[in-house]
Amino acid sequence: MNPANCSKTAAMLVSSALLWFALPAGASTIYNFACFENCANLAAGAPALLGAQMSMEVADYTVTGATNDVTFTFRNNVGVASSITDIYWDTGTTALLASINILSQSSGVSFAMGADPSNVPGATNISFTADQSADSAPPPIASGIDSSTESLTFLATLSAGKTLADVVASMNSATASDLRVALHVQAIAGQSAGFVNGSGGPPPNGTPEPGSMALVLAGLGGLAWVVRRPKGGTASASARF
Repeated sequence: MNPANCSKTAAMLVSSALLWFALPAGASTIYNFACFENCANLAAGAPALLGAQMSMEVADYTVTGATNDVTFTFRNNVGVASSITDIYWDTGTTALLASINILSQSSGVSFAMGADPSNVPGATNISFTADQSADSAPPPIASGIDSSTESLTFLATLSAGKTLADVVASMNSATASDLRVALHVQAIAGQSAGFVNGSGGPPPNGTPEPGSMALVLAGLGGLAWVVRRPKGGTASASARF
């Protein structure tokens, strides 16, 4: 084989490998939220800022021996003062989640399964019916997620045959029949509000975790280099894709 062709083939294989490994078994997707309840009573701009500062990371549970599990990790990168005090899941018609339990919570956070009320306030606004929920312990605001240093992680066992990819695809769908997660948020300048991922607001903001995205870009960069590189080895002024 021509040496130039060998080099080109090797580069393409490397780039393809990078793209293949860009979403490894332990990859995660991070979602933000959209306000759906009591939004008009918040300060101007606050609903969007709050929706962006609160996040949910959905990831494979990779502990040895674990099978068919994913984690949901909630954070509140506080810019607008607030506390996430209740978390609700609506599986719609997906039957994705067999069970959900608290896996870990940082210092300052104290939640238990089973929220009161059992459905998120304002649920009728978005046709939301909670299947699973969790509530912060008294005093709820202090026990909620109210600091950028705090986090709360749940372990969800998936139904037979379901995977992280199924969870992500359902959450990205943004329809009432798919998996959605809602938050009841308090201590917003004396107000409370509801936020949802998925249907009920703008499309969910699902973004691959940074390591995966870097690998994707590296793979695409390698492929672009192969296309642009002429047989003589110097850079081409233009490329056709």
